[in-house]
Amino acid sequence: MSTIIPGPRNQSVRQAGTTAVVTLAPIHERYYARFFAAAVIALCLGGLQGIIQRLPGISDWLYAAGYGGHMITDLAQTHIIIVGAGTITLTALIYYVLPRILGRPIYSPALTIISFWFTVIGVYAFYFVLLTLGIIEGGMVRAGMDYYQARALLGPWHMAPEGIAASIMGIGYWTFIINVYLTIRTPKSWQGREAWIAKYMLMGVTSLFIGTIQGVYQVMPWSLTWLAKAGEAGEQIDPIAHAHINMVGGVTIALFGMCYFFIPRMTGRQIFSVRLANISFWLLTIGVLGFWLSLISLGLTEGNIIINQHVTYQQAISEVGPVHTILRAGFASLMGIGFWSTLANIFLTLCNRRREAEAYAPGVEQEPQLAKFIWASCICLLIATIQGVIQILPFAVNWLDRVGLAGDLITPLAHAQLNIIGSVGFFFMGFTYYLTPRLIHRPMFSQRLITLSFNALAIGITGFYLSLFYLGFRESFLVLSGLSFTAARAKVGLLDPILLSGFNAVIFISYTAYASNVLATIGRYEFQNYLVERSGIFFATIDRMTKVYPRAMSRNRQQLHRRARRTFVAEVIGGWLGLLGLGWFTSGRLALGALLWIIWMSIWVLVLGFGFATQSTPHFTFIFYSAPFYLGLPFISAYLAYMTYKHRGLKHK
Repeated sequence: MSTIIPGPRNQSVRQAGTTAVVTLAPIHERYYARFFAAAVIALCLGGLQGIIQRLPGISDWLYAAGYGGHMITDLAQTHIIIVGAGTITLTALIYYVLPRILGRPIYSPALTIISFWFTVIGVYAFYFVLLTLGIIEGGMVRAGMDYYQARALLGPWHMAPEGIAASIMGIGYWTFIINVYLTIRTPKSWQGREAWIAKYMLMGVTSLFIGTIQGVYQVMPWSLTWLAKAGEAGEQIDPIAHAHINMVGGVTIALFGMCYFFIPRMTGRQIFSVRLANISFWLLTIGVLGFWLSLISLGLTEGNIIINQHVTYQQAISEVGPVHTILRAGFASLMGIGFWSTLANIFLTLCNRRREAEAYAPGVEQEPQLAKFIWASCICLLIATIQGVIQILPFAVNWLDRVGLAGDLITPLAHAQLNIIGSVGFFFMGFTYYLTPRLIHRPMFSQRLITLSFNALAIGITGFYLSLFYLGFRESFLVLSGLSFTAARAKVGLLDPILLSGFNAVIFISYTAYASNVLATIGRYEFQNYLVERSGIFFATIDRMTKVYPRAMSRNRQQLHRRARRTFVAEVIGGWLGLLGLGWFTSGRLALGALLWIIWMSIWVLVLGFGFATQSTPHFTFIFYSAPFYLGLPFISAYLAYMTYKHRGLKHK
């Protein structure tokens, strides 16, 4: 039996008097911890947004902002959690697992670095672009404009940032996928008794490839226009088909492969049935791909009927006939059977105490206490899949159509959040807690934080899911009684934001405990490795730009303090007058002052200019929302200019 452990280079060590061979893993695997660091930061960002966007007042603003609010509440938060936290973590897990199940190193360590940085930069850029566009266009909608008029007014400033960020994110995905394909190569070359797990990874990255191609295409102008005109039919393509091929085909199937790899190592128990795992895999694969193709085909067909014949979505479904229900329900059921048989295999493995005496991987330290994360994840997934099958049945579809927006709290919101926060969240926490110490050669920082992160997530997702169901049914019954959705929501009152913000706050506690534990375990040294050393050029540039030009240096301490104060005042007043960087410029940092002025003027023209241009009445709502940023940033810049000038001056003395 061979056990792979981290080490400085590839080598084999034969122990004296035994036949055990210990293979030391490549040193580049130590840097996979950076994936976890970037992921937990993204997770906290998404969790914080989950609290803020459901606070009283803010939630009302977002509801009234139309599609602009949807970009903030659904698209931005979903991408920062699924891609920023989920896919980046999954990338590190696959890079770690593949060499161990195939018996060969990852194809290119350089591509692991490229895929990491492109994905991180792309997803964070995409997130902030969606937030910015959602706020600007949502403000225009609230001011009385139609959303499409608002988007047309922005013109290329809507399309270009979104397309660029999506493309950068796509490059990160595609380099990761290429690296995995080249590592896997052909099934005939697979070796080892766990090589069968590789097909889960192969299906996962293939689904992600399909999903990213679709995602990049969907943000193209012609595609956005068609999807908007197609209405509910277009929603089958985006978000439903897009979400399922990424979440189910890409993330969940790959995570099942991770379960088959990590559970024996966590618990020392063999997989209950490899044969059942193989059968489940093919059921899942056929179900996911068939469901995706069905949604794409039905969306295109029914969308064209709506656009060309100017009919409603229900009329388009009637024209298609029973094929609509047969395709969706048939492949969803097949997908459900694949899920349930996989979950049964995992449950039976976790409960298989008779095989506990024979360790599955000798020499690998077991951590059975982490199995509770797998239990919780599978329970969430079981509930979500049962709901997923029920909600596409004819009676459920008809009921949801009748209640309109009130039904969105039940599906897609409750269904999606249970999958994203519960199923995927527990999976990634458990695997990260197991793998992080093995990457950086030190134990987890705190066992108490592990317990806190688990308990808080369990309470938070349970309460959040049940609250969405309760509010969804209550508002739905009010709508069926004759009230509009707005009136029904107003009648529910503060209960909606209190419940949803409260349980999101509990989830955020779990995220912060998880992030704190991972970051503290990785430690300062590791961060210096891949944040400071690898960003050396950036920090060296900043250091050069903050140096004071020799002729601007003060002759004595009294003059130094006087000029530092003048720098502070000049920067604050200059920022308010649209000349941010004036203090830096006058204190001898010419390049940095000019750069800040260019950036500030760009913000002034693009953001504030659009805000003023879209006001349909004399009131200045946009000024109110932008005032904290506009008035506060010059103070931050002035403080930095003041402190760096004094520091440089005192050091010079």
